[in-house]
Amino acid sequence: MLRAGRQSFSSTSSSSSSSSSSSSILPNYGGSSTSSTCYVGYGNSNYGSNASSYPSSYASSSSRPYGKRRPSYSANDSFLPSAIRNSTSWLALGLAFFILLSGYYQSKFQFVLREIGADSMDQVVQMYRDLYSQRSTSRRGHSEMDERYSILERLNAKLHKEKEDLRSSYEKKIMKEFSNRRLEEDRMVAREEAFKSQIQKLQESATREAQRSVSEKFGKGAHYVEFTFVLPSDANETEHHFIVETAPVEVMPHAVQLFLEQVIHKLWDNSWFYINGPHVLQAGPMLEEDDTIEEDTFEADRKAALKPFVDAGLDSLAFPEYSHQFPHEKWTLGFTGRPGGPDWYINKQNNTVMHGPGGQYHHDIEEQADPCFARVVEGFDIVERIFDEATIEEGDDWEYFFWDPIHIVKATIIEKPRHLEETFQPKQNNTLLNRHTMNHHHIDFHKFPKIEHSKA
Repeated sequence: MLRAGRQSFSSTSSSSSSSSSSSSILPNYGGSSTSSTCYVGYGNSNYGSNASSYPSSYASSSSRPYGKRRPSYSANDSFLPSAIRNSTSWLALGLAFFILLSGYYQSKFQFVLREIGADSMDQVVQMYRDLYSQRSTSRRGHSEMDERYSILERLNAKLHKEKEDLRSSYEKKIMKEFSNRRLEEDRMVAREEAFKSQIQKLQESATREAQRSVSEKFGKGAHYVEFTFVLPSDANETEHHFIVETAPVEVMPHAVQLFLEQVIHKLWDNSWFYINGPHVLQAGPMLEEDDTIEEDTFEADRKAALKPFVDAGLDSLAFPEYSHQFPHEKWTLGFTGRPGGPDWYINKQNNTVMHGPGGQYHHDIEEQADPCFARVVEGFDIVERIFDEATIEEGDDWEYFFWDPIHIVKATIIEKPRHLEETFQPKQNNTLLNRHTMNHHHIDFHKFPKIEHSKA
């Protein structure tokens, strides 16, 4: 068993120090200074016994391996001044550290003030208050905005529903209208087809009646009409003649009937050739006045000249009859306009394309054609003299009008001249360009602008 050595704190030299220390630190309750020796040890130690009980070897601190002498303080070297000196040093060090730390934070504070644009702490506080006020205002604004947004969302949902309802209603309406329109279109198409069928039947009926009327009244086959006219260039006012042969009544019955009826009603007596165009020579009713081309009187004169035709009900065809068997070749006669009449013209060249179906697109029904109903069979040379008569220059509003219209004295239905042979040969196809209408007249085709023959 380990035994600790005893440690003794007694010495005569240190008694005064202990006494002084005790008196300075500990209170003296007895009023006298006493000297005592204390041993501390382990094992069979006699705690509190006198030091004389132990060997002298234990009394020396240098010979005690298990104990050390406690330090002593004399009256000349006390603990309090040393503590005061140490406290002053630490206080000075702490103060210096505080000053440095204050300077550091002061510089930081000034930097922060510069960054936020403030001059003092009061201004920073005011800025904070302003920001807080703005934040409160912003919060109130956000709250109001949230409320408005909620209202707008509800309104948007309501409008969206209304839009969908309107779209659905509109689509239903459109589908209904489309269905109704489709039904209406189908109905219109059916009506159009019915009208076309009725018109076709009326045309067929009119052609049958015209054919029967011409056959009963004028006879079957071709018919001949002689025109008598006077050239203004003839000083003696000699009457000249040319003869035309109508198309067979079975080919162009409606147009032939109108033309022959006009002739026997003497409607072509005292009429005029008044337009000499590049491709046609046009004739029509006009008054016997020298100023017929004056703009202020032409329309009135024209209306007055047409009155006999209108009164007789022979001023126009009922429909623009046309047959590919009798095309607009050179020297043929055709009615002007749509449906045609009463003016007619002599083709000065082959106008099969120009006056045939689709040749004049300025008409409402451009697939129709000018009716071609007769041809010149005698008097070619005298008709060519009409071609040579003077006309108003090109570029004028009245270009191609004769300066002196050619007076048609009369038109008469005649018997077929014995020296004439029937010249009509039915055409078997629609390609009719560059053909001979007669053996001694060659046809030259030239395309001209699609214009009406008369400006009246």
